[in-house]
Amino acid sequence: MERKPLLKRWWFWLIVVGLVAIVLGIATRGDDGPEIEYITVEAQTVVQEVSVTGTVVPSDDAELSFETSGRVNFVGVEVGDRVDRGDVLVQLSRSEVAAELAQAEATVQAEQAKLDELNRGTRPEEIAVARVKVDNASSALVEAGVNLYDSVRDAYTKSDDTIRKNVDQFYDGPRSFSPELTIDVFDAALETSLESSRRNVERLLDAWSIDVDSLNVMSDLTVEAEEAKDRLEVIKDYIEELSIAVSELQASPSLTQASIDGYRADMTTSRSNINTAISNISTSLEKIDSAESALRLAEEELSLSEAGSRPEVIAAQEAQLASAQASVQSIYARLAKLSITAPFAGVVTRVEATRGEIATAGDLMTALIADSAYEIELNIPEADIAKVEVGQMASVRLDAYRDEAIFMASVTQIDPAETMIEGVATYGATLVFTEQDARIRSGMTADTDIETGRREQVLAVPGRAITTRDNVSYVKLLVGQEVVETEVTRGLRGSDGWSEITSGIKVGDKVVTFIPSE
Repeated sequence: MERKPLLKRWWFWLIVVGLVAIVLGIATRGDDGPEIEYITVEAQTVVQEVSVTGTVVPSDDAELSFETSGRVNFVGVEVGDRVDRGDVLVQLSRSEVAAELAQAEATVQAEQAKLDELNRGTRPEEIAVARVKVDNASSALVEAGVNLYDSVRDAYTKSDDTIRKNVDQFYDGPRSFSPELTIDVFDAALETSLESSRRNVERLLDAWSIDVDSLNVMSDLTVEAEEAKDRLEVIKDYIEELSIAVSELQASPSLTQASIDGYRADMTTSRSNINTAISNISTSLEKIDSAESALRLAEEELSLSEAGSRPEVIAAQEAQLASAQASVQSIYARLAKLSITAPFAGVVTRVEATRGEIATAGDLMTALIADSAYEIELNIPEADIAKVEVGQMASVRLDAYRDEAIFMASVTQIDPAETMIEGVATYGATLVFTEQDARIRSGMTADTDIETGRREQVLAVPGRAITTRDNVSYVKLLVGQEVVETEVTRGLRGSDGWSEITSGIKVGDKVVTFIPSE
């Protein structure tokens, strides 16, 4: 069989064509250089999400405590008991309040008797007794005024001592026009605020010193006390701000941990002193109000005695009787607070109360859950907590249904204090389902994506296209055949890796995302 010449074989020319294509490709590549990848800038939506896994729990649950302290004398439930709304669960001793009730009811009877006497006419002996009551009430008012005077002066003393002894140790020239912090504060804005606040506090103390020096028991003490409270609030806010800076101090060769602990103890003492001063003034003002009320009451009683049985006097006594009756109702309300009742029908999950123990106001006594509705409890890492706010929406996937169903929920609560989990600070949050669904059950694992930010119709680029040097962000633009670096301002960082750019680029720009090595 005769073989065809090589030039006439089809596969020969196929190989030739392929080799030519490869050679041309190599030549072309050598001329144009490495291929640059880029994206063309256009308006789009950037969405930022925080993804956290939580647990479905009943939303109708309650941890119940007393509003007042006292001795527990009745515990009517155990864990697992089912209760109806209004059932008494735990009760404090009622003997003391019951005695007050008996006294209040006796006062009602006394006021009723006075009304009866007015209807019969007033005796001289009764007028003399009424005058003694006025004198006693007047003395009590004077004593309350002296107490308020002392509280205002003490408030200034505590404030001055706190600033001079506990605060000024952190400043150079604390009383000068330009006090400077001597501790390291990593937040420049906080440092500026603390130095400015120190100047303001110095002016406040100077003005307060003048007022205190001119203060006497004949002054309008109520006005002075209110002014003192306002000044204390300013100092309190300043100390709270300084406490933040002190709490962030780190040990270093020039600052030992023992010194830091001492500083923090000083700030704790400062807060305690200022809070005590505020409390003392508030208590003194209440005593003034009480003494003034008692004096007015005694004067009214004297007027009633001296006026005789005129119709308007009888009407006034009738009002006193009504007031006494209202006090009885108030004590009945206090009695109600000595009992913890079920706010809804449900199951008891915890019982911390023990008969005979002293319960402190706010301490957990018992807890309930109901089967009506559900919410999600989760812990947000410290790195993401600043992004999450109450009211934000989240999409939820339950492990039981995987991707078969997506539920919507909203953030309703964020704990102010941290929770340490395996050495990492997290913050508890609660999400409530926007719609109840029979498929949702307590204890289910919930994968939540909380939408923490959204920008519509903004310019954005992939994060890999952005470089940062000295806290300044840059992107590279393809202009013709040249690559030009330009400064940009970053906005919202999306969860998909894209970042909003608020300045530095425009629609249609070609942003380089990859330049291969030569």
